[in-house]
Amino acid sequence: DDECGAITFNRTLSGELDGGTLRAFLELVNPVDTIVSVDTVEVFPLPDMPQIIGVPDGPLCDGELLNLSVNYPDGVQWYRDSLPVLPGDEVVLEVNSSGDYYVSYTSEDGCRVYSNTAAIEFVPIPMVPAFTVGQNRLTLFDPNALPAFAVLQWYLNGEPLAGETGQLLCITVSGLYELEVTDAVTGCSSTYSLPVNYNPNLPNC
Repeated sequence: DDECGAITFNRTLSGELDGGTLRAFLELVNPVDTIVSVDTVEVFPLPDMPQIIGVPDGPLCDGELLNLSVNYPDGVQWYRDSLPVLPGDEVVLEVNSSGDYYVSYTSEDGCRVYSNTAAIEFVPIPMVPAFTVGQNRLTLFDPNALPAFAVLQWYLNGEPLAGETGQLLCITVSGLYELEVTDAVTGCSSTYSLPVNYNPNLPNC
């Protein structure tokens, strides 16, 4: 029962070990256990890429509303400029601002695919072409506010007046007069209307 010495060892040491007055032969046996695990991995096919329906050929005018739709009835999520549109999980998306839009579809198996990106642009409409009334003459108030490539058209009670495309209009009857200005570059237009009474004492303006 006397202490003969001390030997320090770990699992990597084996053979004859010397602890001063104590000598020992150490053999460590490390059995290797082999564990076999079997499982099944199922790979689902990717669904077809979703298609965006209703993409316009060119820019739209401010104030217009565009409806984009997708060819999947559910499992969709819309994105604008890489950020999800909230809630954005409907088949139809109402769009009224510029941006890059796309949609994802997630199948029942959890596989997700993305559509191509649709670049939607809204451009400003021209300034309202207000006009003044004086002595049976209608005159565009601010010609300098017109677009560089402006097209004008006068209307009477909703009907276009043939050949009346200038900044002045000499009226011959009372009615609701309207002036429309269209930017020939963008195709966007704005209108201004005003009921005007004709003064027969001032013919030919």
